[in-house]
Amino acid sequence: MKLSKRDIILIVLGVVIVAVLWAAPPQTTSRVPFDETHERFYDIARSEGKKAAEVFCADCHNQEMMPLPQDHPPPFRCLFCHKLERK
Repeated sequence: MKLSKRDIILIVLGVVIVAVLWAAPPQTTSRVPFDETHERFYDIARSEGKKAAEVFCADCHNQEMMPLPQDHPPPFRCLFCHKLERK
């Protein structure tokens, strides 16, 4: 069985992708805790989707109550980075 140049390129590309994913750092972003405060948002995310749930994040996570770190990205897609806990 003779491999064509295209097949070899595809195999090399696959190996490179696997190597990059293997070397990726572990996830460091904190998860949304499953506690009394956040439990209702899990229900909203499950029934209406993450975008519907993350609308409420700024109610508590704001400059007055719980300021975000200085280097935090813009807080408009919270559940894109902060994953929900697995139950």
